[in-house]
Amino acid sequence: TLHEWESGVEKIEWKGSVSLNTNKILTLKDVEVKIPVSSIKSEHGKLMDGKTYEAFNVEKNPYILFKVKNVIQKPSGNDIALTLEGELTMNGVTNAMSLTVIGKSLPGGDMRFSGTRALKMSEFKMKQPTAMMGTIKVGDEVTVKYDLTISTISSL
Repeated sequence: TLHEWESGVEKIEWKGSVSLNTNKILTLKDVEVKIPVSSIKSEHGKLMDGKTYEAFNVEKNPYILFKVKNVIQKPSGNDIALTLEGELTMNGVTNAMSLTVIGKSLPGGDMRFSGTRALKMSEFKMKQPTAMMGTIKVGDEVTVKYDLTISTISSL
């Protein structure tokens, strides 16, 4: 209710295979991204971190998980525009989710994937965090910014 604030993720686990051929066709197989909720840290410290963990019900649901089910690719200059269709699980609730991602080839075969996606906490049955006896509230809609670099992409 006062101003926007951000939290960042300090640890991400991922598994799967990613390859890029000479025609810039990206192949993703069995990709899963797993984020420990306890790795989410706020610019406002432990008090707000604790409220975030409560919203995720971290003791019962310690991870955020995104499983890629389908990839739609569109070449875009030197970048690769992707739509990742999959399942996002937060707070023990799994919803179908599409993420728009821009992929960039980096030197040495690395690949960087980034984008943003608005989500509603209510879609995952999450209670919006509050502070100061309810006078400060987190809105239902939050914007997730993602930026992931994967090392050593194999070329076909």
